[in-house]
Amino acid sequence: MGTTVSKLEPDDLLRFIEIQKGYVDSGREKIDFSQPTGNESDDEEEEEKEEGGGQRRTVEEDVRFESYKPSKLKVEGMRPHPSDAVENGTLATVAPPDVKYKLNIAEDMPHVVTEGRLSDLQLEFVTYACQRHEQRLASGSRRGFFLGDGAGMGKGRQLAGLILENVLAGRRKHIWCTTNIDLKEDATRDLRDVGCTIAKDLEAAAESGSKRRRAAADDDAAVIDVFALPTSSTAKIDPEREG
Repeated sequence: MGTTVSKLEPDDLLRFIEIQKGYVDSGREKIDFSQPTGNESDDEEEEEKEEGGGQRRTVEEDVRFESYKPSKLKVEGMRPHPSDAVENGTLATVAPPDVKYKLNIAEDMPHVVTEGRLSDLQLEFVTYACQRHEQRLASGSRRGFFLGDGAGMGKGRQLAGLILENVLAGRRKHIWCTTNIDLKEDATRDLRDVGCTIAKDLEAAAESGSKRRRAAADDDAAVIDVFALPTSSTAKIDPEREG
């Protein structure tokens, strides 16, 4: 069994302490305190690996993107989207659903297609959304569709196209809700560009509730409504709840 410190003679104990101190001091000389994580040696190994022909890959390099164009939708005269679109390389390996829905826009308002008021990518969204809306959940409720396109796809124009398609299918009352007053003008422009009628009584955001209800009841039109989010300056505090 090894000798414990408590059994050492005083002279041996002093020598033992000196040995320990020398060991600690020699270790401190090798530590670079500018690298608090102590990963300097790992970085050096990675650099040596690179110099030796190894390859380091960053997260950005691991994410591969592929150019995207509609692969299942075929509409005569449709025009390409004005900007390039890409999708994640992993997602690109999955084929989109087959197209079973027939666009009313293509038949009843072909100029919307041929003039590029809705691009091929925007028409694809309208098609898949309507195709999904025709299906039902087990509860009997209509299925929804989530639009998650990135910047530059023209999501406002896509929603305008969806409203137009439903108008042509006989569903003539629509409400476009937003919390952003600046987007109201964009929504108005997009709806008009594709040929939708907008309820005039609701052009102003401050119209009374009675005018809103009357417009919704009497007009075959799209209604744009802006809801203001509560802010610190407008929120009311209930003293009883605060107490």
